[in-house]
Amino acid sequence: MDKKSNEQWACRFTKVKAVVVELDELISQIKADHKIQTMMEEPLSMKTITRSTDTERKSNQLAEISDLSSIDSSSLGKKLDNPIDSGDLLKIITNELIKILALDDDDENKDKIINDLLENGRQSLKNYQEDIISEIYNKQINGNDSELIQLLNKHFQLKWETEYGLSNEWFVSFLKKYQNGEKRHWYEHVLIRTAEHGNRYMKDCPILSIVLQLLFEDIDDKCLKETCVFDDLWFAIKNDGLKSITRFSNYIIPEIMNEQINKKQSGLFQALREFYRQNLSQLFQQSGIRDTQNLCDLALDNIAEDGWIIGAKAIQGKIAPNKFKKLLENIDLFLKQGQVQPKVEAPQSVNDQSCAIGQDTQISWEFSGIEKPQVTWFFNDQLLPTNDRFQVTETDDRISTLSIRQAKLADQGVYTARATNAVGEAEAKTTLNIVGFKTNLDAALQVTKGEIMTLKIVVKGTPKPNAVWMKGNDELTANDRIQVTIPTGDDDTYILTISNVQPKDQGEYSFKITHVSGSLKSNTCKVTVSSMS
Repeated sequence: MDKKSNEQWACRFTKVKAVVVELDELISQIKADHKIQTMMEEPLSMKTITRSTDTERKSNQLAEISDLSSIDSSSLGKKLDNPIDSGDLLKIITNELIKILALDDDDENKDKIINDLLENGRQSLKNYQEDIISEIYNKQINGNDSELIQLLNKHFQLKWETEYGLSNEWFVSFLKKYQNGEKRHWYEHVLIRTAEHGNRYMKDCPILSIVLQLLFEDIDDKCLKETCVFDDLWFAIKNDGLKSITRFSNYIIPEIMNEQINKKQSGLFQALREFYRQNLSQLFQQSGIRDTQNLCDLALDNIAEDGWIIGAKAIQGKIAPNKFKKLLENIDLFLKQGQVQPKVEAPQSVNDQSCAIGQDTQISWEFSGIEKPQVTWFFNDQLLPTNDRFQVTETDDRISTLSIRQAKLADQGVYTARATNAVGEAEAKTTLNIVGFKTNLDAALQVTKGEIMTLKIVVKGTPKPNAVWMKGNDELTANDRIQVTIPTGDDDTYILTISNVQPKDQGEYSFKITHVSGSLKSNTCKVTVSSMS
């Protein structure tokens, strides 16, 4: 059909022309709708991205999301020419979310639920369980195959490629390498993690966070939730630059780590430049430094490699000494603003603990803080040296543990764990009470029949332990002949008195104590009863 000839013919007839115009608009709309539907059904493309100037976003929704200038539509078997406005895609995603969750216009929290999902991922739906039909909620809240998680995957992938990748072509290329390469499974895992938790792990620079999550495969979901490794990595790299990743070599494939460190303009290097760029220009202004001779770019290259302090020295010769000194002061102030002093993660920073003499015991305290603090242990306010009996270990979740082997009475006292970082310190105290026998029973005792037998033993421990006298394997019970005296106050002496001793009282006597950390038995005293002289 000669469309051009038909259009020229139709122009001579007003009504026919109007119909043709409406048909053209309808065809264009069908093409656009078809392209949007294709985008929802197929993986997002990694093509060139441009910003849309006529799409506005409400302040309570996501930050502006831009157009995709072209869509990979090879799977359709034909070319689709019109670009898709990502604002339209967001509308489609929003409408699909409403449909999946069966939300009505009169649902009071409808907009809040949708916005929360688009910002904070599927787990935010738990805040609105009472607003969702139970059957739908249970179907959508779990599993990687639910319609909800698949839709959120599309949303966050679009966000990565547009909002974050719009002005960073290197970032789009970095994502493409993972999406289409051997690491596709890990790319999908990180994407699902984001769809699940939204901005939870994005920190204050989503691009840098995404790059780190893709590179450090051994910082898996369990590690993220239960340890502070990612927080420590984030703190190290944002202060000390690219080379600091060697401190976390246990969590990244060596080949990948070396590539990021040695390859010029690596993905992590580019991400760090973007991260540092956010604050460097402001620090320049505060220090009265003008960005001449590509000073900012030069500084960014070096700071991205070596961190703020060392990296800034690369431009020292290009700045007046007074201004460079001011720059270092402002950098130091900036770094401290991002830190907090350690905090004891416990309802109280003081507690009591007991241990039986000769047994092993542990004292543990957890400290929080943006920077992993250095923990030092003290005993009765004196620095505690480590040796074969005293060992200190620290875990990735910032728990410091003092292990004491074969506790002695001399180990009783106050143990202090002091956590310190650049901003301040926090300390926690544990009073360790050693429960044990200060004296022993006599090895043997001879008593005359009809007389009084007395056994004494001194036991240390706070609180006072439960205690029983034993004859062989049997506990002795007080009666008209057997009397048990339990100490009070500061007295620690336990006494067993047996009056009118008889031959049946012969045997091996001992003393057993029980407390929170276990039980302990004294030595034995062999008692013999002789006839009256």
